[in-house]
Amino acid sequence: MAEYVSPPLSEFVKIILKVSYNRGADLMVCLAAVKAGSRDCGKGLHEVSKLLAEHGMSPTGTYIFDGAGTSNNNRTTPSDLATFLREIAPTRWGAAIHDGMAVLGVDGSQAPNGVGTPAAGHVRIKDGDIVAGSAAGKLVALATTQTGYIDARSGRRLAYSVMVNNVPFPSLEDYNAARADVAAVAVAIQQGY
Repeated sequence: MAEYVSPPLSEFVKIILKVSYNRGADLMVCLAAVKAGSRDCGKGLHEVSKLLAEHGMSPTGTYIFDGAGTSNNNRTTPSDLATFLREIAPTRWGAAIHDGMAVLGVDGSQAPNGVGTPAAGHVRIKDGDIVAGSAAGKLVALATTQTGYIDARSGRRLAYSVMVNNVPFPSLEDYNAARADVAAVAVAIQQGY
């Protein structure tokens, strides 16, 4: 006989958030369906929508079509995301979301951004990108987003969200520079509050 004990959900959340593990995010929707007594992952989207609404997200401002946020039909607003993060902070599972996010200048998808700035280590970020490329090497950032928590210089904890949509880039280098610019917004907020 063998026994496998799964790591706590907080560890799974950390993998999903720090490196944008999209398959894991989609699996979470299916697990929400199972918890609701269904084997239909679509039921999980309904459960996730209920949870989002319970924590301040507008039913007319946020539309989800998958768990990973990779569907071109997904829509949300920076206000909805920041409100959601602020509302979940005191919940028993809010710390797992906070702790699971990439840390600016330290780890995950944000390791290369903000290095050497005073904000490094003080900003937790879940980022997301949807980029379309052409055969000629042109890129369009359909969505480049950062949402998370900022431990401001003043000691306040802020929830924030920055979104850039539908921006053409002549090269991958220019696109990566723009991602760093979005992280620089978080640095400015961290130092300004």
